Amino acid sequence: MARIKTAPRQLLDYRTESQADGSLQLWARIQTQDGVITLQGKGNGLLSAAADAIKSRFALTLSIEDYHEHTLGRHSESRSAAYIRCIFRQGASHWGTGIDNDVSRASLQALLNALPVG
Repeated sequence: MARIKTAPRQLLDYRTESQADGSLQLWARIQTQDGVITLQGKGNGLLSAAADAIKSRFALTLSIEDYHEHTLGRHSESRSAAYIRCIFRQGASHWGTGIDNDVSRASLQALLNALPVG
């Protein structure tokens, strides 16, 4: 299993595919200071699939406990901010924030930013 060694982690790109069973498959490439890593996971939605991918790749026990998003402006071209709080095995709580033109990318980046370093 890979370890999460350094921050920041930057979402490079991702794609999703709806499955016949109603789940969502996610593939994502992440840039870290140590290089590019690929994540793959499955869940009932985007963040669920991303959490599954992170759990599989890094052997982390995590749950998403809080999620908020909002626009940073008043028009349709405004950027979005997403905030995620994760709880980890030992009960540690970490918040992450993501900002992007696309709310889905902002949400994925927020989840990456909530991961502990070490």
